[in-house]
Amino acid sequence: MPKPQETAIAAQGELKTEPREVYGTGPTILRLGNGGAGATGLLRALSISFLSTLENSYSISWTHNHSRSTQLALFHNHIDIALTYERGPERVAESEGWSKTAGCAFHDHFVLAGPLEDPAGVFALATSSSKQEADDEEGESGDGGAVKITEAFKKIARSKARFVSRCDGSTTMERERSLWRLCGLEPWKENAEESQEWYRAYTETPSEALMRADREGAYLLTDRSTLLTQVARGTVRNTTVFVEPGDADDSLMNSCYALYSPSVDEDWDSVERGQEVRRGDFAESKEKTGYRSAFLHYLFSPAGQKVIADFGTKEVGVPFFAPVADGFARTSTVGGRPEAGGWICR
Repeated sequence: MPKPQETAIAAQGELKTEPREVYGTGPTILRLGNGGAGATGLLRALSISFLSTLENSYSISWTHNHSRSTQLALFHNHIDIALTYERGPERVAESEGWSKTAGCAFHDHFVLAGPLEDPAGVFALATSSSKQEADDEEGESGDGGAVKITEAFKKIARSKARFVSRCDGSTTMERERSLWRLCGLEPWKENAEESQEWYRAYTETPSEALMRADREGAYLLTDRSTLLTQVARGTVRNTTVFVEPGDADDSLMNSCYALYSPSVDEDWDSVERGQEVRRGDFAESKEKTGYRSAFLHYLFSPAGQKVIADFGTKEVGVPFFAPVADGFARTSTVGGRPEAGGWICR
């Protein structure tokens, strides 16, 4: 199928075409596109580990965009692999014929974070973290995570506690607004003074919004990896987590999938994902299908998944992400707190 000239995918903010970071030395053999995970350092760790399997010195670049803009970077051939977080647009791109999904690469998680003092009194909702307790709460139907976080949102709105939002077109913004709608509220549209007093929206990066919320004693929807990255950097000191995903099907899951253009390396589908890959296998994969398929092969291999599973544990004491096999992060951040660059679990 020839590549279409247009796509229904719309950009989220500015489409960036130049790399933000380059890993390794020598010729660039692969161009990655992603948003939040790159900012945490995970793509650096994966790239350096993969490059160490090659005989010669090469480099890998990372271009930073929101999820749908990362898809557009793939569409316009600015990148070779897109690591994105929205299943709907991914299916649209595949139906249009210019993108294929290799599979889930790792799991991140949306969390409701906020001040340790908890002025809205939402912490009581965080105590029922198991799926069974959530099912009991909602009559054993629907999504337990959605029930807990919408109840928390309602408490914040009723108390008019400060809430920081990102109005940047990001996946986080879209997810946050969908949760407010489940509550029957659209505070970003309500220009009345009472809404402006407690709900504040800013065009900021994930880390900027998180640091603002930490300074101002505000709640916000953020992702686990951004929170733990800023904890490691010492920029967040007064923030805890109230609600997080309780299982792999939770509405707060923020899983990342790997996409590629089917016009190159058509035989990636023949690569058996999940099998153990030895160092020497990458050279053979490179010769057959190129560096892109070799990297995908590595990403899904036990070696690549171990990099993901271990990432952040030395710095803050808990993993930033979850590998594919785990389904979601098994180490809870609910009720924890930052201390000396680490995360103290409850």
